[in-house]
Amino acid sequence: REEFGVRTITEDDVDEEDKKSGGLYSRNRDRDGCKLLVICVRKHVKDASKSLARKRRLIYYLERLDREEKGGQITLMFDCQGGGMKNLDLDLIQFLIQVMLNYYPNMINYVLVFEM
Repeated sequence: REEFGVRTITEDDVDEEDKKSGGLYSRNRDRDGCKLLVICVRKHVKDASKSLARKRRLIYYLERLDREEKGGQITLMFDCQGGGMKNLDLDLIQFLIQVMLNYYPNMINYVLVFEM
């Protein structure tokens, strides 16, 4: 967590181009009232040079949602509509799984996969 500067990360630290891509965003709530964190797979193209920036962005969203929900749970949704093999970033998915298991173990309400 120190590597990503979790305590000091702000929206200004997130890559502007990545923000505009719409590949990761938080919107609405599920039936249980938990906030949705949506990963739009078709808007993500694996790029090793942006890997660290994307991980920081993911951490930023997790921290922001954790603060907004006061430690409550969120639903993680993978929107795979229109996505293909070029959009699959196993490194980022493995990072997400490790972060959720080690640092946010009770944060996930559901993981939804749409049109895989």
